[in-house]
Amino acid sequence: MDPLATPEDLAARLGRDLTAEEAARAEALLRDASALIRGWTRQDFTAGESTVVLRPVGTVVRLPQRPVQAVTAVVALGGSDAIPDVALPTGGWTWDGADKVDIWPPDTSWLLSLPETWADGWGSVDTYRVT
Repeated sequence: MDPLATPEDLAARLGRDLTAEEAARAEALLRDASALIRGWTRQDFTAGESTVVLRPVGTVVRLPQRPVQAVTAVVALGGSDAIPDVALPTGGWTWDGADKVDIWPPDTSWLLSLPETWADGWGSVDTYRVT
């Protein structure tokens, strides 16, 4: 992954140009420091689309990366032929605009359109794929 800062950022922070020796080592040191920061925070700091498989706590799924710009899909993972994966429709989940997806919003009228075999096993669904 790219470092979180450049040698130019380092020179600006120091308020002076880097010496030849510092410039030769700057890239490697910045990569090392960036890896430490990513490891400590468990954040990527790189914009992109990601899909994660998560288990909720109650009815809430916490997204591991921040900031989140959008949540585009939530899929309940059934895990078997009897309980297939089902993409939750609009109204089947809400996103708080930060890092939390609520799986059970007040409007549950969409449940009527689920396959009967899936609805029978709903209680066993405890894993979601969030994009």
